Amino acid sequence: NVSIIPESDVLPLQHLGELRSSWGNRANWIYQQLLKVKFVRDSSTDYCLVVDADTLLLNPRDWVDSSGRIGFTPTDEENRDYYDFLTRISVISDYPTYSFVPHHMFYKTNVFNDMLRDLNIYEIGDLILKIEANSNTDSRSPISIDYELFGQWAVRNIPNDAYLMKWSNVAFSRSRANEIILSSVRLKI
Repeated sequence: NVSIIPESDVLPLQHLGELRSSWGNRANWIYQQLLKVKFVRDSSTDYCLVVDADTLLLNPRDWVDSSGRIGFTPTDEENRDYYDFLTRISVISDYPTYSFVPHHMFYKTNVFNDMLRDLNIYEIGDLILKIEANSNTDSRSPISIDYELFGQWAVRNIPNDAYLMKWSNVAFSRSRANEIILSSVRLKI
């Protein structure tokens, strides 16, 4: 069962307009991250799995282990602007050991909402103000509020409720996309 929801039903387009004054053509990139934040924040489910549109998960995963811990998938991406932003909003105080930008993330929604309250983010407007006040407006990739924010906050604030999972990426060209998707459907992955 799949439901398609217009973006504007999740996050009003006025926020995109607000972002354009500071971010220009990168406003859409920040808006799509805000969509994820808003969707997870407002979810009525205990858990949410967010997967970027250009990402396919090819194997089943146990996102919560037998102890109830949430699985996180570390990456080797290093973006100084992400870490500068997280330092300025008091999520981290030093350069992190791991990055968390795997283009998908599993969220325990009450923990995600605990993080937002901890950071004094009660409305999307609060987050937009933090972004505008604490990020590098000259950067093409100034923040990761969808994945890096939650991953870094969780490993520091709930280390006993989080664990690192092994994973890997397989890159393929757009010309092979239909072939890969059809293979995945045939395998019922």
